[in-house]
Amino acid sequence: MKSLLINFTLLTLTFSGFCQEIPKDLPVDAEPGKCYAQCRIPAKFESRTERIMTKPEGKVLKKIPARYETQEFKVLEREAYTVKRVIPATYKTIKEKVLVDEGTSKIKVTPEQYETISEQILVTPSRTEWVKGSSEENCMGSNPSDCKVWCLKEVPAEYKTVYKRALKTPAKYEEIKTEPRYKTIYKEIVDQPARVIEETVPAKFRTEYRRVLVEEAKTIEEIVPAQYTTVTKKVMVQEEMVGTWTEILCKAELTPNRIEQIQRALLGEGYDIGPHGVDNVFGRNTIKALTKYQEDNDLPIGNLNIETLEYLGVNL
Repeated sequence: MKSLLINFTLLTLTFSGFCQEIPKDLPVDAEPGKCYAQCRIPAKFESRTERIMTKPEGKVLKKIPARYETQEFKVLEREAYTVKRVIPATYKTIKEKVLVDEGTSKIKVTPEQYETISEQILVTPSRTEWVKGSSEENCMGSNPSDCKVWCLKEVPAEYKTVYKRALKTPAKYEEIKTEPRYKTIYKEIVDQPARVIEETVPAKFRTEYRRVLVEEAKTIEEIVPAQYTTVTKKVMVQEEMVGTWTEILCKAELTPNRIEQIQRALLGEGYDIGPHGVDNVFGRNTIKALTKYQEDNDLPIGNLNIETLEYLGVNL
């Protein structure tokens, strides 16, 4: 049984080139009809960048030249002075009313008026007197002479009419005035009298441009910083080692249909299997994609092991 496993192992082909042709030991729990592989796992390297000093910090003397500026200056050409200026009088026309006629005043007399009036003048005032009356009507006796009848009668006053001239309307005195008369005249009067004012004529300047020293030349000590460069180194993160015996897919089981399954599974996981795509050929590009898949998923590397195929979902 042991010799059969050895012959079977020697006939097994792997895709990585790392598997040993003559194994030193065999898995103790091997099963008939299955293939196993023990491969060398190459050392792993990582690219790391490192900053190294190429030139240390130093000091240099730096000469700074004098600094000049062009500045603007005002130069007096003529001093300010005062001049007198006569401002003539100004005039304006005004309108004025002038009395032409003061008006007159006279007295108008309306004479009194008279009328003739009649007036009753008392001649004899009214009085009473006894008058003998008839006894025949007033005597109750048989003989009328037995009675004496006297009546007290009122004698009216006597008047006579006299005529006289009476004042009807007294005389009237009325003052009649005529309004004064004016005319409008226009005349020119002084609006603002002539005057003398003083005016100041400002000083006159000219602009000159001069080159002026702003900062003198000097020498300073300047620190030159150290210079660095970045280098990339490959650093071993895992030494080369021999893997354990792993169950792999036997050569007879690596059919075109199964290769197609492997390629489609790798494509589905986003791995590049080469320009030809799914071609049912277990070539270099497919092996490279499978190895990268094993590295990314912490699977056994370097062979078509059953664990990897199951992880990819390949039908076994």
